[in-house]
Amino acid sequence: MMEISRVVRTKLIFVTVAAFLLASCAPSPTQLDPQDSHEFKRSETYEFPDFGYSIDYPTGWFVDTQPPLTVISELHEDHQRALRGAVFSVSGYQVTLDHRDISFMRSIGLPNNPTLDDLLDLNADFFAWQEPISPQNMIVFESEAYSVETQDGRNWGVSVMGFREGEAFLLSFVAPTENARDAFLPRWAQMLESIRTRGGK
Repeated sequence: MMEISRVVRTKLIFVTVAAFLLASCAPSPTQLDPQDSHEFKRSETYEFPDFGYSIDYPTGWFVDTQPPLTVISELHEDHQRALRGAVFSVSGYQVTLDHRDISFMRSIGLPNNPTLDDLLDLNADFFAWQEPISPQNMIVFESEAYSVETQDGRNWGVSVMGFREGEAFLLSFVAPTENARDAFLPRWAQMLESIRTRGGK
């Protein structure tokens, strides 16, 4: 009887250890394949309605527009919560484009004749981005823009903001952790590079 009991305990230990090892090896939703981190193996293209540009995004992600907001999400749960306008901590990656006319932006605090610094100050205050905030100059949507790494106490990300044809735009991605944000940066660069005018280059 003692020998049988010892065998049973040994099997139970083996099963427990094996289950732990399998769980630890399973990829999380935001774990990028090292072979895939610098390029899209498979991608799709989405045209932003009423904005004149398209962007490539990973195949299998979810995308919807509820003007003026477009949401592109890795995970369906995150996608639905964003479309409901919820404020939450994401579990996977999420990309958004929000564009508003200048009259609306003035109604929430943007001054007359606004600069990129004014837009950055407004967004940083509105979204409660934590310091330090260090803007980098870039061109996106054929417009001068600021790019900043962000952290708001829930999510880590990168936001690109600027002005285009009487509107202010904010193109962003968020991730659940700082490490996940950093892992996504090569793919984010590719998404930015994929932006094209509608029917153009």
